[in-house]
Amino acid sequence: MEQNIFIEKIHALLSECPPEAAQPWYDFAVERVDQQQYVNFKAAESRDESVAEWLDALYEGLRQIKESFGPELAAKVAALGIIETYDAASIIVAADEAAKTAIVDLIELRLARGMCGKSYLFLTGEVAAVEAAIERAKGAVAAEGMYLDSSVIASPDEQIRQAIL
Repeated sequence: MEQNIFIEKIHALLSECPPEAAQPWYDFAVERVDQQQYVNFKAAESRDESVAEWLDALYEGLRQIKESFGPELAAKVAALGIIETYDAASIIVAADEAAKTAIVDLIELRLARGMCGKSYLFLTGEVAAVEAAIERAKGAVAAEGMYLDSSVIASPDEQIRQAIL
């Protein structure tokens, strides 16, 4: 789907979100295509068609979130962020940094239970907010040598949402 149609459909789906709230998702689609990451792992015939495929996939993901969890969560779960550290204290610091950096929802904070001290957290929000929060949290714990791994998943699959949320 084209950018203007995507923006209109997102606004119609999530009327509480202003039309400009769809821009980060469009930017994400363009970035994925520019990095040669395609929907279903193959490029379309043109760059614009590959971006359109991403927009279709992003819209469908948000539609499924709204259908499964309601419009409030669908508006918030544009991305899922995960960060893992080597100890419990550092994940608390990471969670604090993430929460202070951007408008995100901390979904789960798991403290060192039978994992040799490893701890992790999940957070959700808009893609840009989750990316900023994870980067800030990563920087805070990496300075102490406690950072293990992190990831940001834009428009997580319904099965992932059901398993985690």
